[in-house]
Amino acid sequence: RLIEAIHQGLDNRRAFFQILNLSKQLEEANHACSLERDQLAVSNQTLRRLTECVQQVSAALTTEELVQALTASFPSIVAYDRICLSIFQENARWVHIPGVAAEGALTCHPLTTPDHTEDIEGQGMSAVPQPAHGGHHTDVSLHVLDHHIGFMSLERSDTHHAFSLQERDLLAMVGNSVSLAIRNVEAHRRVQTLAVTDGLTGLLNHRAFSSILSREFIKTKRYQKPLCLLMIDVDYFKVINDRWGHQAGDKALTEFARLCSEVVRDVDIVARYGGDEFAVILPDTEFRQALTVAERIQDAVHAQQSVDGKSYELAPAEPGALPELAVTVSIGVASSPHPLISSSDDLISEADKALYAAKEGGRDRIEMIEGECASLRIRDPDDVACMEAAS
Repeated sequence: RLIEAIHQGLDNRRAFFQILNLSKQLEEANHACSLERDQLAVSNQTLRRLTECVQQVSAALTTEELVQALTASFPSIVAYDRICLSIFQENARWVHIPGVAAEGALTCHPLTTPDHTEDIEGQGMSAVPQPAHGGHHTDVSLHVLDHHIGFMSLERSDTHHAFSLQERDLLAMVGNSVSLAIRNVEAHRRVQTLAVTDGLTGLLNHRAFSSILSREFIKTKRYQKPLCLLMIDVDYFKVINDRWGHQAGDKALTEFARLCSEVVRDVDIVARYGGDEFAVILPDTEFRQALTVAERIQDAVHAQQSVDGKSYELAPAEPGALPELAVTVSIGVASSPHPLISSSDDLISEADKALYAAKEGGRDRIEMIEGECASLRIRDPDDVACMEAAS
């Protein structure tokens, strides 16, 4: 009985140690599961923040909105002390950096365009002034297909805290989203430009003109400020098309659009109203000042005349080149406030009446809505008679 009891006690002892060993293994397994659960929670949180960052960046419609969305949400994904986003757009490179003076502020630095934009990795922070302290930084190339469109650089001032491989992977994923967002911003900008721009002259189109004129007229009524409108017509434009072809007509329109844009003030709005008609909105401009602007436009047009001074004569040109055309314009001027003008449509109507009076009065002249001739410039009656006979 004693021997049996001893064997049974030894078996119990071995079972106890086995249970103790299994308990330790279970405890270690539970601890490993806890660590994995914590890591999974951190990964899920990072993924959620990454998704929010990508959504905010992708929703941006302008470069400024893109940079603000990136700098607002990116610190929750990767810790950094300084970020630099360089974007190559229209032969220019712009760098956006969170401001140091005001938290969350952004500064934009125009940079000269590099001769070669293929090797942009490593340029990063070297593109902008460096801080005095050392640290770690990493660069992420921004590209769409095979086209480099910029780079993103992050910097840490702590010399003992380098960017980990996981953080670099996160930066690469964000970089892909930022690249697509930049392409979307560019596409949106082009669409917006095409929506309000005339394809031939590059001026505002009729739709944009109507919207701006309505807004300016409301401001005129509210703040009791003057507003003037010039309606301009290229004289005998049909003759240009019939005699020298539509390419010559297109050239005459584009040249006049260029001249008109150069002559007017920065605050004035030039638009192509339709066909060979143009319009110039003159905000906060008195009637006499509008006449001065109209005369400057005519003076600029006359300065482009051919050497012999005859209307629509062709200047010497190389074979295959478009002719240098000497055109004239008729201008109608209307201003508000005026008893006959109570809306933007009335302003257009009165300017049209003045333009019609200028064309009926012999063209190459300026008329105001009262019918009083403010400027008469007919270079040669014989030329005008020839053009009328040709038309």
